[in-house]
Amino acid sequence: MPRPQAPPVQIARWRAGDWRDDRDQVAAEEPLQLSLDGKPLSIVMRTPGNDLELALGLLWAERVIRSLDDVARVRISAEAQESEPRVSLANDLVESNQVDIYLRSSGGRRPERSFLATSACGVCGATTVESLALDFPLLDAGPTVGAAMLPRLSDRLREQQRIFESTGGLHAAGLFDTGG
Repeated sequence: MPRPQAPPVQIARWRAGDWRDDRDQVAAEEPLQLSLDGKPLSIVMRTPGNDLELALGLLWAERVIRSLDDVARVRISAEAQESEPRVSLANDLVESNQVDIYLRSSGGRRPERSFLATSACGVCGATTVESLALDFPLLDAGPTVGAAMLPRLSDRLREQQRIFESTGGLHAAGLFDTGG
């Protein structure tokens, strides 16, 4: 069974000048160990769930992989119960909160060291401006999106982020096309 993203907890709530016992939901946060080819790479804090997307996205952002074609297979904690038809995925790791990604021999850049993963934007902690410029290609001007669509995108994102409604505090990212 997957770990809860927002488990219910017993709380004391202050209302109208008095403490009352109540139940609330609190966003869970747990460490996730990322490994590359069986070797520990980094630990990130996250709300359980979507661990595969988090691990693959981080490796893509760090230019370790350029596409899913660089991934030979992935091992993930059995309790995660995640699936992804585009990669060879085994839910067979006994330890909780782990993802191990194996690259094809022709895969992307293999990091020479572990890297720090934070929920920050990535600028803080860099030693030089040049170090921020990974080998992402410059993009031409893309499609434009009408101003009226922007509030709808926020609504669609909230529809997919049910945990936010119950906890009042959880970050998310969305990817939309020009049609919303």
